[in-house]
Amino acid sequence: MSDWKKDPRLQHISPEKLALLEKLSENMRGKNPTQAMPLLLAALTSAREKGLKFSDSDTALIIELLEQNASPEEKEKIKRMLHLFQQMNKH
Repeated sequence: MSDWKKDPRLQHISPEKLALLEKLSENMRGKNPTQAMPLLLAALTSAREKGLKFSDSDTALIIELLEQNASPEEKEKIKRMLHLFQQMNKH
């Protein structure tokens, strides 16, 4: 999962969004969903304060990249967390 940042499809995503995702990815490493939730909420707050919104296509690409090398358990965790991220990002 460490090579996700090199994917050429990320070129259309702003550097600000990528920086936020990279920080979130680093902070969430090794966390269970309960531990990760406050980190996700902080990232959403930071994104809103910066005026950043993730489109559905941004989110779909992020999910795909995160799932590439993930175990089935990690994939399920990613799907749950990103579903919450999508729901919260709409408000």
